[in-house]
Amino acid sequence: MALWAIVGRPNVGKSTLFNRLVRSSQALVSAEPHLTRDRLYGSGRGVFAGQGFIDTGGVGAEPDSPLQEAIERQSLEAVREADGILWVLDGQSGLTGADEAFTKTLRSTGKPVLLVANKSEGRTWAERDFDFTRLGMGPPVWVSARKGDGLAVLAQALAESASESDALEPDASTGSSIRVALIGRPNAGKSTLLNQLVGTERVLTSEDPGTTRDAVEVPVAKQDRTWVIVDTAGIRSRTRVRDPRDRLAIARSLQAIVRATLVTLVVDARAGGVDDDARLAGIAYETGRPLIVALNKWDGLTRTEKTRARREMERLLAFLPAFEWVPVSALHGSGLGDLLAAWIQLARRAGMPLPTPLINRILVDAIREKPPPLVRRVRPKLRYAHAGGRMPLTVVVHGTHLAGLSSDYQRYLLNRLTLALDLGGVPLKLEFRESAARHAHPVGATRETTRGARNRKRHAPA
Repeated sequence: MALWAIVGRPNVGKSTLFNRLVRSSQALVSAEPHLTRDRLYGSGRGVFAGQGFIDTGGVGAEPDSPLQEAIERQSLEAVREADGILWVLDGQSGLTGADEAFTKTLRSTGKPVLLVANKSEGRTWAERDFDFTRLGMGPPVWVSARKGDGLAVLAQALAESASESDALEPDASTGSSIRVALIGRPNAGKSTLLNQLVGTERVLTSEDPGTTRDAVEVPVAKQDRTWVIVDTAGIRSRTRVRDPRDRLAIARSLQAIVRATLVTLVVDARAGGVDDDARLAGIAYETGRPLIVALNKWDGLTRTEKTRARREMERLLAFLPAFEWVPVSALHGSGLGDLLAAWIQLARRAGMPLPTPLINRILVDAIREKPPPLVRRVRPKLRYAHAGGRMPLTVVVHGTHLAGLSSDYQRYLLNRLTLALDLGGVPLKLEFRESAARHAHPVGATRETTRGARNRKRHAPA
């Protein structure tokens, strides 16, 4: 699969074109420039199948901040990594001095460059080819990424120009990968943690909160496994988010949670946990995603501060039956081996089988120790249980008068099963189903023993 880097000035339609090529809304799109900052990878769909694409931030503009310089470095890294370049130009405004200056950079790569004149919007612009051919890279392909015009011509041009070399970036959509979503508040260290795991500056980092906006997926091979680490935008309370672009970025982060195999909540241990962290943990649990907490910036804390940070997280996440936490330093790389080991353990727990005899033994012990309370002189009876679905991991409990089970008793059963099955960090859901009383038999008893007791009663002497 050939890999193409999509480059161009800010706001020429690169992300809109990327979304068209991969048939998704993976890249954020806005009329505001500089929305795309990190490199986004995607596999082409339909007529673009067999091609890989990298969406990049804007290049060619005069760098006016360290962040803009970092965005350009990310774009140039994509150019070095790719097999070919899709240079997107604004077909309506034509060439600019920045475009002509960027020509030298692209020529120096020695890689095939395909000009794409965007924003043609259904009109014929062939007479304007000369404006772009003077760059010395051939006539452009006229497209409208917004409406989808000209994509068939672009697909044919790509097929003719594609290199036979394979893409350097592994396909993030492979089913054998374990997807880990890094979530947390702004400036908690998610991007720095990802860069440490990858071993390079794969995503932008800055002391300014809100640097990451797209959900960036990065495959990495660690511990004889293939992981897809998803860096997400920092999430905070919606009441404090005014910018529509930030709201869209938060929505993408929530989508990343739903698509993940595991979720890691990155918390700034120096700042301490807050209600936003608890809310994020609750979202992961509600969607059934296994959760682990990475207490970041741990290395600079005193013993007293470490104790306080740990107790604060235990207080905030007391509503969870059990959770795992790992102290790390994303900046210096300490604790990353422990974090990977915790991910492997969490993935094993999430996929472990739940034998019916084991579930029923745990349930019997729980009922013996604490029977369900009476409700209007009737005691709910838990007959038997078995495994249900996954994501969330589900145990189905059958019985009679189950509507009378209080929420406290349901939580008691949930905690007993979670601890007995060693499911720390894996959400467990209990589903209660009413059984017909005449067909139900007590939990832990077999159908044969119940039938035998009934026969003995029937044939007993009067």
